[in-house]
Amino acid sequence: MKRELTVDLILRTAENLALDKGFDSISLRPLAASLNVTATAIYYHVSDKNTLLELVAKRLFEPVFVPDSGLHWTERMRLFLLSQNQLLHRVPGLARFMIMRRDCEAAMIWRRRLFSILNDAGFSGEALDAAIAAFSFYIDPTTLVGAVPGEQFRLDMTEDGHQPGMTYPDYYQLGLDRLLTAFDNELRSGR
Repeated sequence: MKRELTVDLILRTAENLALDKGFDSISLRPLAASLNVTATAIYYHVSDKNTLLELVAKRLFEPVFVPDSGLHWTERMRLFLLSQNQLLHRVPGLARFMIMRRDCEAAMIWRRRLFSILNDAGFSGEALDAAIAAFSFYIDPTTLVGAVPGEQFRLDMTEDGHQPGMTYPDYYQLGLDRLLTAFDNELRSGR
């Protein structure tokens, strides 16, 4: 029995392609083949490839962890960014897409969540601008490339051997924790 082609089925199938092979793997021919339909049949339900990509990005990003508002803002931001990076590592190409399509719904969801954490913390004016800039650009750069260093990949970043053999995620989290502490100290001092 042939399945009825629906927008939900198209998006679920495209989402699975992205999760299995990366966001850049979403194209109409492989998607149509997976669904056993023609690309024209997909266009009947989704107007064009850009719309398809935006809808899939939204589906992928919606479940990114939204930390409990009862937590301190630094912990909320830390958990949010780590959850975001976990998704972006799992779906190579999604970070590039969201950067290039700043006005797509997935990017808007991301911005609303970021602003919510910062606004709840009490950031405003120049301090808010600085925090937005820092946390917007504190994306794990390995999410922008196809091949990501694995958890076991060791980096020797320091010349004095102070922290030899830390993994890339260790360094990312160390930097994130320092950044959060600096912004929290500024917020508390009223700068």
